[in-house]
Amino acid sequence: MGNALAMQPTQIIIEDDDPLMRDYKKATVKDYHTAKDNFDTLQETVGDKMTVTPDEFDEIFSLICQDPSEHFALFDCWELGKVDVMEVFAVVIVYCKAPIEAKIPLLFDLFDFDHSQEISQHELVLLMLCTTRGLCKVIGLDRPGTEDLEALATSAFVSIDRDQSGAISLPEFADWALQEPSLMVYLKRFASTRLIYEDQLAYDALLQHMCSSFVQFAVQAERDAQHRQQRQLACSAGTCRDVITRHCPSTTAPEADYLVRAMQETMERTAPSIGVGPGADDAGLPHMVTLEVFCLVCAPYAAFVVADDDKQHVLSLQELLVLLWLLRGKEPSAPVVDSYMRSLDRDRSGALSALEWVSYAVESDARTGGSLSFATQVQLLFTSADRNGDAVLSLHELGAGLKPIVLQALVADEMARVASAHKNQDASASASAVAVLALEKQLAEHSETIAGLLAGLANELMLALDQDASHRIEWVEFRPQLDFLETRVRETTAFIRDFVLP
Repeated sequence: MGNALAMQPTQIIIEDDDPLMRDYKKATVKDYHTAKDNFDTLQETVGDKMTVTPDEFDEIFSLICQDPSEHFALFDCWELGKVDVMEVFAVVIVYCKAPIEAKIPLLFDLFDFDHSQEISQHELVLLMLCTTRGLCKVIGLDRPGTEDLEALATSAFVSIDRDQSGAISLPEFADWALQEPSLMVYLKRFASTRLIYEDQLAYDALLQHMCSSFVQFAVQAERDAQHRQQRQLACSAGTCRDVITRHCPSTTAPEADYLVRAMQETMERTAPSIGVGPGADDAGLPHMVTLEVFCLVCAPYAAFVVADDDKQHVLSLQELLVLLWLLRGKEPSAPVVDSYMRSLDRDRSGALSALEWVSYAVESDARTGGSLSFATQVQLLFTSADRNGDAVLSLHELGAGLKPIVLQALVADEMARVASAHKNQDASASASAVAVLALEKQLAEHSETIAGLLAGLANELMLALDQDASHRIEWVEFRPQLDFLETRVRETTAFIRDFVLP
């Protein structure tokens, strides 16, 4: 029965977002409770009933539905003049602004008809039938058969109702629902896909508009010059700034300065290989920026602008969740979002500013040639090392997180040493490449020794930071010791460089 509800991604019908869907997505848990209270009041007047007429539908859902008649027609697919109100409530719950963990109790209570804090096998079947029918009517999918849903409900009772009481409690139902793969895949593909879909469209559109403006200016500049001077379309740094502020008018001067400078610094590293013509500004940075570099730097900023739902130009935890979801392509867990916020929120304001986010995104993107500062790497150690997303570090996670920081520091030191010995840029680049290859060979030869040193460092840090002797480091233990962490990591890096590597 595990595959009864399984759905392939190609089965999901994602159409252009319409007003009806937006109404469900904008609904809050409070709106749901208001509609449910309206329904309960109606039942007190007309008696126990599960179907409603158009007028009754309007009375119940007017707060959620901007055009109740259109919503009614959506659910009255057989044109009977009445709809199953449980289907509508189930759709509101699935799409409303709340995490999936908060929606499970709402569904449970909706079908706990006798308010016993338990649901029977029959009630569970109704829950699954109504939820599935409602969702499929809204999306336009064929729903699983009734027999499949009844079999899944029966399977649930076999695995959950261990005392054979014939009823399931909310904790039992929640545990089963969150652990039943086919059910959660089914519901999350409805809820989660729609939750992020509109933001994904807005993000794609914003980035496309910015790039289109860039191309228009670049083509016009070529025409004005009357001949092609480079192999790629390029715009001046000033034009890049104008494009950003035109499409993102809330951009502050420091933010625009940072974005443009990041583009120029990326161009400085890549211009010789892509054939952009000469020219530099007063700071000695390239004057022209290619479309590829423009997009690389603007992408994380565009995601920030779209995720900033309240337009306050800072991101809350919920908005950061959307931002990470946009760029990672999957929904991040709550501990992961919280860990990012605590690591990147440098001023401890409880919100993430555009510069805090973009500086991290640009510096950590290898395509821009970015390289996080040593201090920033240590700052982000907690986030990057917390592999299972539980917001605490085990000894193994700490050791795994230290390794890339130390190795990257060794490579950076070697490249800086070579660069200082060569004044010619081309000679320096060639020598650096050779030196890095030699260093990687040395690191491989001494991998066991280095692994032992890093394991010892991880043990030392665990003893120093683990104040409650839990053998796990929480953020409240980690954050105050950043200076100590940086010092010990630097000392270990220097020891490896000076005494382990020949």
